[in-house]
Amino acid sequence: MSKLETTHIFLDTSIYIAHNFNFWGWHFNKLLDLIDSGMTLHTTYITTMEIKSNIDEITNDAISKIDSLRKKARVLRQIQEYAPLFDDWAKNEINNNIHRNFNNFFERANANTIDINTVVPESVFYQYFNKSAPFGTGQKKSEFPDAFVIASLENWSKSNNHKMYVISSDQDFKKAVENSEHLLFLDKLEMLFNLSIDDLFHECVMKTLHKNKRYLEVAVQECFKQCDFFVSDVEGDVIDVHVNRMEIEVEPDFDPLIIEATKNKAIVEILVDADFDVYINYADYENSPYDNESKEYLFIKYEDATINYDDYLNFQVELEYDIYNPSYIKVLKVSNDGDSFELTVFYHY
Repeated sequence: MSKLETTHIFLDTSIYIAHNFNFWGWHFNKLLDLIDSGMTLHTTYITTMEIKSNIDEITNDAISKIDSLRKKARVLRQIQEYAPLFDDWAKNEINNNIHRNFNNFFERANANTIDINTVVPESVFYQYFNKSAPFGTGQKKSEFPDAFVIASLENWSKSNNHKMYVISSDQDFKKAVENSEHLLFLDKLEMLFNLSIDDLFHECVMKTLHKNKRYLEVAVQECFKQCDFFVSDVEGDVIDVHVNRMEIEVEPDFDPLIIEATKNKAIVEILVDADFDVYINYADYENSPYDNESKEYLFIKYEDATINYDDYLNFQVELEYDIYNPSYIKVLKVSNDGDSFELTVFYHY
């Protein structure tokens, strides 16, 4: 038995964006496994068009960055390994490939499109003028698509007498469905996976995690040291990273999300309270001498900076455990989202 209250799910556009439209990735494949086990994925015409629009927007931005790189790094054209960066075919195929992957995913999931024509427009305008969620006090006209989507999900759930998980990272979406008897809000896909875990496995994994919290902290810290760190707001390099603190929340707040579990293996998402210093060397163009005649810098001045980060970080841990012995644990793999951290210099000054 699991804690699932329904087999019907809806994914807001924000979830597809959060997972970078990686339809071949672990999360979407895990979702397909649940669908194969009897869950139903729902969508709407509005949601589908929003997803496609966001794919266009993100790929156009990526293409513009590729074009910029091609201009600034022309010398790489003569190196065989980098030749594909200058291939027009490869550039033009980016958008087509992601759209194709999206269409294939929806076809593979046999997604059900809910009719938005069941929504009475007057009810949505009533929400707008009364500043009800998802509009709120700002009277956000951009929320009209979400209002129609939520109303159509509510209508379908009522008429079919089914509850439905609505998964979205949008807080306005959450406010709009929090009083619904039929729509159950989750703020990320991992929460759905957590609910789908067999109760026995869930209990055994939780006992193992609580028993081995310090061991997990050491494993997470070792993973963190192996991550890539890069600076996004200046031209510079990360020289070193020093960890001051990396702790998993103490009980009873320690509440990891178990997103997959069998009788001897599990994958869990753990929130870590981290404090670390980053040592950066960057180009200080503002204080470098500039020749107006030649329109070039005489030389580039470089500065060192130390930046402290105090934040919560998510790590995914793949582990081996024993359902009969909670003291036994073997960490197989630890990863962070992308295994890289984007850092900024001036944001912190």
